[in-house]
Amino acid sequence: VEAVLRGRGIPATEVQLGTRAMSGWPPAYSFDTVGVAFTWDAVRVRSRIELSSGLLTAYMGAVPRLAGDIAIEDATTAARVADEWFALVGVPLARSRLDFISSVRDKAEWHVLREQVLPNGVATPAYCSVGLDGHTGALTSVAAAPWLADDTRLPTARISAEAAVDRVLAEYGAGARSNYRGVSKARLLRVQRGIQLIHDDGAEKAIIAWEVELRAEAVPVYFDGLEGAPTTILVDASVDEQSGELLSYHAVGIDTLWLAEEVLGADEEGAAAAAAE
Repeated sequence: VEAVLRGRGIPATEVQLGTRAMSGWPPAYSFDTVGVAFTWDAVRVRSRIELSSGLLTAYMGAVPRLAGDIAIEDATTAARVADEWFALVGVPLARSRLDFISSVRDKAEWHVLREQVLPNGVATPAYCSVGLDGHTGALTSVAAAPWLADDTRLPTARISAEAAVDRVLAEYGAGARSNYRGVSKARLLRVQRGIQLIHDDGAEKAIIAWEVELRAEAVPVYFDGLEGAPTTILVDASVDEQSGELLSYHAVGIDTLWLAEEVLGADEEGAAAAAAE
């Protein structure tokens, strides 16, 4: 473990191993991990490490603040600083993509998430999220789910990406899935296939869905039926690629949450990941 961490650039000393356990959800997507404690720049870190890849999979808040030296004023800087930390904790940048970036407490803290993408372009439930101090760029937290094998086999989609987007827009226009009404100037940010983990009659299973991300202008509708001023929202939805059923739908009216494409652009994000790797 010490050799793996040091090879990645973490000056780990005083390494101690803890209990070995299967981590992850559901059981079909669990992974072999071992508890680990080590000293990193005089900070005692307690985490778990995935045995096949060496990825640190700490829970949120499990990593004390680790050194940084740059103030983060915008989402672009947050993405760049986060990728430096992602590489240190073991995230394979070329096999993942930047997903969401958000700031809290007036840019005092940033959260950046990367998700695994298989060679066939399908996103998986595997991810890594880091918290960053907005004043210094220091690492404040890590949360991760280990990566799936690249040769994971998947069925052929029956529903096209275009049909999935139309389904989301039709549902949104009906106002049945959110507290917002109307869509204007809707802009498609991303549509991709992804593995969704769902409950079906008490059982856990994985299905493949189209994941649709839109930025749109909408009118909030309150519980008493009154409407607010138009606002910009992020629509995050998924559509079953076999049946066309809308599986999930979220309209987020937070102006401190960005999708990667809004910050770096699709081409830039992919090139940056390849260069970092």
